[in-house]
Amino acid sequence: MPRPVLLFWLWLFALSLNTVYVLSQAMVARLFGMKASRIQLGFGPRLLKWRMGGCEYEVHAISTTGTVEFATAPIPDAQVEEGVLARLPPTQHATVLLVPWVLIIGLALVSLGFGEGLHQFLSGFMLPIELWALPRRVDHLVAMLRHGDLLEVWGRILAKTAAYNLMPAPFLAGGTVLRLPWRHRRVAMGSRLQRFALVCFALILCWSAYVAYLFLRAFFA
Repeated sequence: MPRPVLLFWLWLFALSLNTVYVLSQAMVARLFGMKASRIQLGFGPRLLKWRMGGCEYEVHAISTTGTVEFATAPIPDAQVEEGVLARLPPTQHATVLLVPWVLIIGLALVSLGFGEGLHQFLSGFMLPIELWALPRRVDHLVAMLRHGDLLEVWGRILAKTAAYNLMPAPFLAGGTVLRLPWRHRRVAMGSRLQRFALVCFALILCWSAYVAYLFLRAFFA
């Protein structure tokens, strides 16, 4: 495949993953009385914008993220310190956070087969730790993409992304769920917990930048 086609497929995989995530999150939250007012796919220059069913949709050029904004919540007088989802009871909040990733794992199992999908998901928890293996894994994934193994590449991306986001680190879904019992407690500036969260956030950014570099290097090698 030519490089522009490879980049397009990678962009499309990221867009489809985030589309599944944000739409399923919006639907689960809707079951608990929360209505999405704005759904954004990606960031950077805006490519598309439309309004449907009282919700505004946007698609941006860099498709690596997805966000949902909610207009209403079942407890409007609640104190909201970590976003509007904090208005929900902890169990419902956890459901909204986790169900989209369960769905993504299910799609990975369907794409790869149960055994291989489960293996790719479980091994994904080691990605941030086994830094020495990342160059080889990224090169292998790009090689599969060059050979046209689109469904397998998509399944692996789904499985690895789900595992990564379910890790118990701040700013990831797994860490957010673990913090839910204490979500309304204020943390003083400069506390150990806040410093730990900032360090984790910095490490996540560095790891993400390193993975992006490996993909670019594999594409243009």
